[in-house]
Amino acid sequence: MIMKEVALSVKEWFQVASSFGLSSQECDRMSSAFVHNKAKNIGLDFS
Repeated sequence: MIMKEVALSVKEWFQVASSFGLSSQECDRMSSAFVHNKAKNIGLDFS
């Protein structure tokens, strides 16, 4: 399933963004690009 592959690929986006110096506020703004309701519905919540 493509959705699962994508979700698994970006599951650590917050840690990666933080390691590049992004603040929590900046990560919160970006979160919609990585966290989707459809992923949550199939058990892939990586927020």
